[in-house]
Amino acid sequence: MIKVSVLILIVSACATAIPPIPEKYALDKQLEQVKEIQNFRMGQGRQPTFIIIKPSRPDDSPDMFNQSDSEGPGEDLRDMMNQLNTVTLSESSHQWIKVDQQSLILRTGPNEYHLLVLQMPAPNLIFSEDISFISPTNVIRAGLDLVHLENNMRYVIDRIYKINGHEQMYAIKNQLLGKNKEE
Repeated sequence: MIKVSVLILIVSACATAIPPIPEKYALDKQLEQVKEIQNFRMGQGRQPTFIIIKPSRPDDSPDMFNQSDSEGPGEDLRDMMNQLNTVTLSESSHQWIKVDQQSLILRTGPNEYHLLVLQMPAPNLIFSEDISFISPTNVIRAGLDLVHLENNMRYVIDRIYKINGHEQMYAIKNQLLGKNKEE
């Protein structure tokens, strides 16, 4: 009986293990790996890239934090704080660029980009228009922060690389997609 329990434990642990990051994302020789992106902005450097989403309940009454349908005291407050700190970026506004199922490029300023490599593939990333981050300090950190997709899926950011300019951004994107420069 003990052997069966140990075998089940080992099999279940293997099923939840995170697969290693593919070798194509080992870009340390080409790009500068950074731990975080701070205060990223786009356009003229004065317009924030972040779109702050206001709480869905504009009611300021004290009862809003203690709703009976919440999981526990303060749950509504946590949800509200997460909504206030949610940063949503739109691909159609050129705030981010799809690369593949495990990486994306953020536009962090005029001619400034960062490649985010996710800890595991996100199959719906290719179909997403918007991505979100919960960031009360306007900082995105590798290994700590998550990319939130429209379908409420969350993926850990494994690495962040700084990209210098449009040419390098397109070269890295094509390299990750396996395209030649002539294509």
